[in-house]
Amino acid sequence: MRALVFSATLVFVATLEFLSSSAGADHQVKQQEIDSRPSWVEAAVAGSYVPDERYDGTAGKAASSTAVTIAPSFGTAPPMLLSLVDKLDGGQGLELLNKGIAEEEHNLHRKAEQTFAAAIEQVRNAPNLDVNLLAELLTRRAVALVNLDEDAKSSKLIREALQISEKQKLRDKAARYTILGLIAKVSARSGQLSSAEQYYRDALIEIELADGKASISYGIGLSNIAFVVKELGRYPDAENLFIESMDILRPIGDEAKSHYANSLGGLGEVYLSQHRQVNAEQAILGSSKLVSAIFGETSKEAANAKHVVGEMYLTFGESKKAIPYMEEALKIKEKLYDPDGTAVALALHQLASAYQQAKRYQDAERLYLAALDIRERKLGPEHLYTASTVENLGGLYDDLDQPGKAIQSLNRALSIKRHLLGEDHPNVALTFRHIGDFHFVRGQYKEAHQAFASANKITIDQITGSWLSPDSVSSSSEAAQQWSQGAGFVHEIQAAYEIGRADPSKLSQMFAESFVNSQWAEISQASATLSLMAGRDAVVEEGAKREVRRLQDLEVQLRRLRLEAIESHVSLDVAVDQEQQRGRLMAEEALVDQIRVARTRVRDAMPKYFEYISPSPLTVERVQKQLLAEDEALIAFVVTPLYREGLNDQVFMLALTKDNFAFVKSNMRGMTVRAIVESLRCGLDDTYWDQPRILGSSCAELVNRARPEGDQPLPFRFDYSHLLYANLIAPLGDIITGKRLLIVPSGPLQKLPFHVLVTQDAGGETADKYEGYKGIHWLGLDYTISILPSINSLGRLRVRQSPARGMRPFIGFGDPALANCDDNEQQIECPAPAPKTMGRQSLTEPKAPHRTKRNLPYKLEAAGQTSWDRDAIRTTVRSMCRLPETATELRCIAKSLNVTEDTLFLADRMSKAALLRLDSDGELDNYRIVHFATHGLIASDLPMGDRVAEPSLIFTPPVDGDLSSDDGLLRASEVAKLHLSADAVVLSACNTASTSEQGKEALSGLSQAFFYAGARSIIVSHWAVDTEAAVTLATSALTNGDLAEGLREGMKALMEDTSRPDYAHPSVWAPFIFVGATEALRSR
Repeated sequence: MRALVFSATLVFVATLEFLSSSAGADHQVKQQEIDSRPSWVEAAVAGSYVPDERYDGTAGKAASSTAVTIAPSFGTAPPMLLSLVDKLDGGQGLELLNKGIAEEEHNLHRKAEQTFAAAIEQVRNAPNLDVNLLAELLTRRAVALVNLDEDAKSSKLIREALQISEKQKLRDKAARYTILGLIAKVSARSGQLSSAEQYYRDALIEIELADGKASISYGIGLSNIAFVVKELGRYPDAENLFIESMDILRPIGDEAKSHYANSLGGLGEVYLSQHRQVNAEQAILGSSKLVSAIFGETSKEAANAKHVVGEMYLTFGESKKAIPYMEEALKIKEKLYDPDGTAVALALHQLASAYQQAKRYQDAERLYLAALDIRERKLGPEHLYTASTVENLGGLYDDLDQPGKAIQSLNRALSIKRHLLGEDHPNVALTFRHIGDFHFVRGQYKEAHQAFASANKITIDQITGSWLSPDSVSSSSEAAQQWSQGAGFVHEIQAAYEIGRADPSKLSQMFAESFVNSQWAEISQASATLSLMAGRDAVVEEGAKREVRRLQDLEVQLRRLRLEAIESHVSLDVAVDQEQQRGRLMAEEALVDQIRVARTRVRDAMPKYFEYISPSPLTVERVQKQLLAEDEALIAFVVTPLYREGLNDQVFMLALTKDNFAFVKSNMRGMTVRAIVESLRCGLDDTYWDQPRILGSSCAELVNRARPEGDQPLPFRFDYSHLLYANLIAPLGDIITGKRLLIVPSGPLQKLPFHVLVTQDAGGETADKYEGYKGIHWLGLDYTISILPSINSLGRLRVRQSPARGMRPFIGFGDPALANCDDNEQQIECPAPAPKTMGRQSLTEPKAPHRTKRNLPYKLEAAGQTSWDRDAIRTTVRSMCRLPETATELRCIAKSLNVTEDTLFLADRMSKAALLRLDSDGELDNYRIVHFATHGLIASDLPMGDRVAEPSLIFTPPVDGDLSSDDGLLRASEVAKLHLSADAVVLSACNTASTSEQGKEALSGLSQAFFYAGARSIIVSHWAVDTEAAVTLATSALTNGDLAEGLREGMKALMEDTSRPDYAHPSVWAPFIFVGATEALRSR
């Protein structure tokens, strides 16, 4: 397992090593003493001359501008630099210059370096100093020294060349960005990434002046910056830069194809760092495919690509897939490179990490030691790449249970990194985490806690820095969320728990620290959305409010545009529409400019705004004194990942009341929790039976029952549910007794409503008839439960300003005009108000179970449909079954609230155009409750087509001949543009509660969008809703004044209703959850 732990270090150092190396040689010539890098980093020194590159003589000005053209044919020396020589009149040093160029052509770097040194001496001693020739020779010699791994000497020469370029007006503008790029390259090699970024940005300015923004050189220049920014951990900015680079390069065609592959692979590395597995695999494999097509399967470029594909699979924990790529890459490099050179050392290092993950420890040690021997001799004992191998050796010795060697290696790596990178570098944080791992698995919890705390301090500084940066055009929420992914906050919680358990006097302190760390660990887009919403509310002056909303909307638009770009670039088989590509690039540039202006205006209007929306965690003291009521208990779950043996997947419960706390570790492991949640969903959601669930198991295997037939109930496992209760809720003891529960779920727990936990032994595994569900003790009967996206969101929701008291009470949208389906017709009566102490009484004879569900899984697919334009989607939406019961649902609620039906938008009136008119007229902002009762589609139900699929609500499609863009879908991105001040939004549709990705987000895209639009709370569903039950649940919730308590009373009413036997089953009464904090509602 340790190889997986250290893979992040490997990615970081490998990328820097690739950045530092020369690329490309004729495939029949064996390179000497030079390093390598993946093909997508071949261009990472754009603007700097790489002497052993092959240049296409026909590339003209474009090749001259880029200084990197990785065609496999031999060419001449780079036109960029020869442009200087061509204008010289000869004289001292010129003959030696040409000789050195020829030596470099044949990879004779030491001879070339000596030749250039002699030429420099001649030029310096000449009667008339030719500064242009001197700058040329200094740069040439510096490159030769870089190829010989003599960075210190190289750096000195480059800086002298730069001084010349600054003081003297050189004959070619390209010379200046050549030198700037080379300085950036050497800075990156030495770990001075911030300096490297600045030099690359300076070079980009020169490239724009020389070649323009539409040039290959500018596209490569953006990619250069992106690689460095990625290594600095600013993943959203790196992603944006790579996309902008590709938007420039792709329309150019074959001339830029290799550079496009570079940027695409770099984008894949960003996704790899963000744990976005699907995106990473698409981009990296796509780039590798392009590289092999351009250069051939046995080229050094293909070898580099194989390395990164292998690295990707290592990060996924799939060593069996990684090893063949790594072994093949090593074979190629041993043929093309000096076996004693740093290129082969890198290949040895990477293959060793694959063997380590596969537990082939002896092979791994042999290769690590071989790589370390080369790196120490070639680069020195204090080099960053040397530290990388030393650190991985430390992990290997840890696996081999050789603690002395392990900690010695880890401490040595940490010392080198701190010296070279500084105390606040993310890669230093990574090594601190590895040291924390070492101590934790040996029970040395104080040392582990100290190491994890040191790592997390660095990460927190990076999060807050990226959040408050005035120059970033990425949304602050993206930056913070992606910084926190993969961080070691949960490991500090694990160590803190063990310290508190061993020493009760420290328990309170450890709980307080862990309470904060759990918030850093769970930064999500959902909690960030609430921060943005609260940020708007904190602005008092109307003009400033408009500026803030405009900024936030612009950031949403930019993110949307870049999502479309991502889909375009990873879909390599799709033909490129060059005009569309250029149009998107122009639109993106315009948005970036607008965002910078908008950020300046917001900063001027409200200087504290960016601090206010920052992800500052709530402290225990503030929650107890200011945010919790006497009758409330906050419960936050932390589900740790399966990291390695000794750092298992664990579940922690952090509970807090007004005057008490509990810090508990469950006896149940995270994987077990996930398996039970999946099993219980099989007993709640019929659609779960249609596909494999956890680890490829079917629902039948998970619940040990066959799929029910006819009117049989879904097999909900009482025993599994009680196990969850016994291990997650019961251990909290009396601290929660009699309290309202505010629950912050984590990981797999986000997919299950807590109402369905069984609090007492039910006396059996499940029930084969609905009557068997009567009398079960459910958690939802005993407690009022609210869900929070994060601990931090409690503060955001409870400090929000209340809307004006003159607001109208209710508006509803439902029963879109779709197809009439006979089996979906049912007469429903409005339920009588339920007494507080008992369920609704039956007024009729018991009815047979009748399942009338809206939005059972319905994918927008049709026979023979291959394209999805507006009309195709309209046609398919019209074919969906109409939901007349939703009209009854809305009428019942309107009646119970004494609201006239003019605020109900039903049938043909339920159009997206009508909703948008209400919004633009400012009417939608005047309703306290906004209710949608319709079909809902999650992102996977939608065709991708030419747009990014996103969750949507179904509205009445326009009539034939309507030329508007309306296709009948209200998408999440359109919801986010609405202006709401609602106390509550009800989404009475399928699976509007959670995201489709396991453990990625606490709320679905639709829920987040409504919070962003201004909703204070949301009622959402986990699965398809029984329509008659929805009427009872929604009416009870919305007429109570306390939505969470009203929802609980509605559940009780259904359970106790004798008119429908199936009402006792949790699939009927438990789909809805209340998301929000109800204090403001209860006070009115």
